[in-house]
Amino acid sequence: MDTGGVNFDVIVPITLMVLVFLAFRAWLSHRDHHRSALLQTLRAALDAGTQMPNDVWTRLVRAADPKRMDLQRAIVFGVLAMVTAALGWLLPLPHEEARQAFLAIAVIPGALAVMHLGFWRFWHGD
Repeated sequence: MDTGGVNFDVIVPITLMVLVFLAFRAWLSHRDHHRSALLQTLRAALDAGTQMPNDVWTRLVRAADPKRMDLQRAIVFGVLAMVTAALGWLLPLPHEEARQAFLAIAVIPGALAVMHLGFWRFWHGD
């Protein structure tokens, strides 16, 4: 079957990784929307004069800690890079270019993981 010069063994892994990235981005967007709704509810309660318990404030402050969030993002991106690289090595792909595409795609979340680890370690002055 003539595919018109298109190498589907390379396009399919790239498409898979784009879909994984989009799903991850949708999850982050949903989480941010949920947090925004929670903060709006909290603001409305405070404007109404309601006293908030200390554990609510403790959880909100801990969830907004940028150093902790950088470490969490570094872990998530690192795991994503390792899974992508492992899929590239373990899947029975017919062409070496497809395996190289998986490994090349794994570099992107790997670089993001290293960046967030750098932020976690050096940017925040604790």
